[in-house]
Amino acid sequence: MRRLPRWSAGLPALALLVLLVPATRETGLCNRPDRIEHAELRTGELQDSYDVGTTLTYRCISGYELIRGTTPQIQCSPASQWVPEAPQFCQGRKCPSPNLENGKVVSVTDMRLGDQITFACDDGYRLIGERTARCNLKAGAVDWNNIPFCQRIPCFPPPQITNGTISGDVRDEYEYGTAVTYRCDAGYSLIGKKSLVCTVAADGQNGVWDPPPPECKVVQCPRPEIKHGSISAFMPSFPYDHSLVITCDAGYTLSAASLIKCGADSNWHPPVPTCVFGATTVTPTIPSGDGTAPGSTKAPKEEPASTKPPESTPGSSNVLGIAIGCLIGLLILVAVIVLILRYRGHRTQGKTDTGTSPPDSYRVVPQNIDMALEEKKEPAQV
Repeated sequence: MRRLPRWSAGLPALALLVLLVPATRETGLCNRPDRIEHAELRTGELQDSYDVGTTLTYRCISGYELIRGTTPQIQCSPASQWVPEAPQFCQGRKCPSPNLENGKVVSVTDMRLGDQITFACDDGYRLIGERTARCNLKAGAVDWNNIPFCQRIPCFPPPQITNGTISGDVRDEYEYGTAVTYRCDAGYSLIGKKSLVCTVAADGQNGVWDPPPPECKVVQCPRPEIKHGSISAFMPSFPYDHSLVITCDAGYTLSAASLIKCGADSNWHPPVPTCVFGATTVTPTIPSGDGTAPGSTKAPKEEPASTKPPESTPGSSNVLGIAIGCLIGLLILVAVIVLILRYRGHRTQGKTDTGTSPPDSYRVVPQNIDMALEEKKEPAQV
């Protein structure tokens, strides 16, 4: 038997190596190109391999458009590679700008195919429909899958009140911002706010009336009896929210605030003060607007007694004026007495100085002074 040469022993291994090399990897060829996103060949179908120098041209599929500045082509290079590698030629088309009356788009996107946006309504309106929308492909064009609308938030009819009515026409539904006004029947007083406005509830979807509706009540505050004082009106009783000013007679001062108001409970707020003889220190009090007792929620800050002035009333003013007048009169009387005494003192001193003889060096002596002063001498007897 004829023996084979030694080099032939490596043939099976070489054949196995050749079989392991991919069949498509041949010199001067490019493999089938990878799929390019949102694009397709302009003509024909993709092949398993292409010669070096082959150029393939693409176009964008429906719903997409060519990115500005790009060329939708790839080429088989001498290195058997497609260039450019992993190209991007196409992008989604833009959806039209949504028109949401009384609302707006709150999310910011390019609004292209596949993008999602979010809606919100203006104050006083609520969203009817989906809050979000997506740009989809419809019959070869792009558009939003849904557009909601904004509805003005309504309020149910305002509540009726006893012994009162609502002005204007009563409807089944009121829009946001609408106002209604209440009025009471004759002989009743309106307690609370007379006007209500339709506003948005805490859930942001429904309407609510604000503030709460008022009440109609019979309110009569009796005429206060003030000893040593008087009030500013002359009626047997007074309606709700009526104010009175109390004054004291001369020599008396008020024990509390001079202004009181008729409250919803038919009582005066603050309580009716009294007139006290002499001067007293009064803490000023301002009645609350709803006729409730002041200080029910927060007490006023008091000043030190040494620095807080007493409240001025007609009685206390008269007493103070009389005292000041007496003091001024007394001061004038004292000043007059002092002036009189001084004048008399000066006058007496002037008379004393006039009767005093001037010095001898300035005195004039009469010529016959010797005759007048010397005694007469008789001649001596012999």
